[in-house]
Amino acid sequence: MNSMDHLTETNETMREVALQACNAAEDLARIANGNRERVIPAPTAYALLGELKVLLWHLKEVADYLPTGVAAALTDPRMDVYDRNPYTGADRDPAAQVTLAAHRLRDVSTALEHAATAAEAAQTALNSQGYNIRQA
Repeated sequence: MNSMDHLTETNETMREVALQACNAAEDLARIANGNRERVIPAPTAYALLGELKVLLWHLKEVADYLPTGVAAALTDPRMDVYDRNPYTGADRDPAAQVTLAAHRLRDVSTALEHAATAAEAAQTALNSQGYNIRQA
């Protein structure tokens, strides 16, 4: 088992990468939402959908693993896990909360799988479309 310092470093890296992914997704949304340019040719959309599909599959992998990782934290000898109600401060059973989160993360995983499959179908629909630049 790795040291607590290693665990802390790994967790900080995960949080930083998640923040970078969130910021990148926001940047892409601002470009693709039509505020800068309302025209997105099919070859560009095809490429975006391909990357979106891969992103969704990777996010599904995160959602699939989180329940295992959080459950493992409950029995990790390097830490004492507690859980308190954010409104009342009353103690809650950490294992019960992990179980609740795991159920919702299964929903997230299913939704991401459907989204990735839909992105692939949309990409396939555009796979032979192109354009020629008109001569003035």
